[in-house]
Amino acid sequence: MQLELREIHGVDEGAAMIALEERIWGVGEGMNRDLLTAMVHVGALAAGAFTTGGEMVALLLGFPTRDGGVQHSHALGVLEPYRRYGLGAKLKWFQRDWCLERGISTVQWTYDPLRGANAKLNLHKLGSSVGVYHQNYYGSMRGINAGAPSDRFLAEWDLNSVGVIARLEGLAQSSFSNAIPRVNTVIDARPTEVFLNLRHPQLSFEIPRDFPSIQTENLALALEWREHSRTVFNHYFARGYRITDFDAASNRYLLEVCD
Repeated sequence: MQLELREIHGVDEGAAMIALEERIWGVGEGMNRDLLTAMVHVGALAAGAFTTGGEMVALLLGFPTRDGGVQHSHALGVLEPYRRYGLGAKLKWFQRDWCLERGISTVQWTYDPLRGANAKLNLHKLGSSVGVYHQNYYGSMRGINAGAPSDRFLAEWDLNSVGVIARLEGLAQSSFSNAIPRVNTVIDARPTEVFLNLRHPQLSFEIPRDFPSIQTENLALALEWREHSRTVFNHYFARGYRITDFDAASNRYLLEVCD
């Protein structure tokens, strides 16, 4: 399918972006037309993917931070029928080019640690890493995020790192192996054990195969997973580990000791 990726300008396209946000997340998650217009005017990036007929089917919003070399990427979404075209990754590479042209070398964003599809994109495909965990970052949320507390990872994307460039060029190698010790065990989609005394250079943590369905159908289990993951990530981040990859086949994060 032929799709155009470009910046979004003007009030009408801003309104279309806000409408698309509601279609993707089930309810508006905080964009406001006046605020969006002002943000773009002072240096935010609002971008979208458009069909040949002019329909916006994916969106990305990033805005400046107190550090001129860092952009915060607030939203990335793709309409469900178009998710098989890799638009999320394409918009992120579009964002990388846009940022580098303006002297921005790092992009940060938050995402739910228990959503494997997001982990695969952010870590494995793009080469970001994670060392910060925010508890209930947005407070209570609606739409597809309703139910469990809105805990979030802070992904950091060093646009010029060796790992990012390798992924851009299709040369990245997976760091996973079955020999890496696991910090948790999972039986029938339920977390059963956690190991907080491991000291290996590499560790792995398994998340549920389909947390969005669990969040919708079994809130008690979703809350159990949230508490389980909070314990593990806060503990190992405090000991100097970072998450550097995600293996979709085993649904496991890779944690590594970083100097």
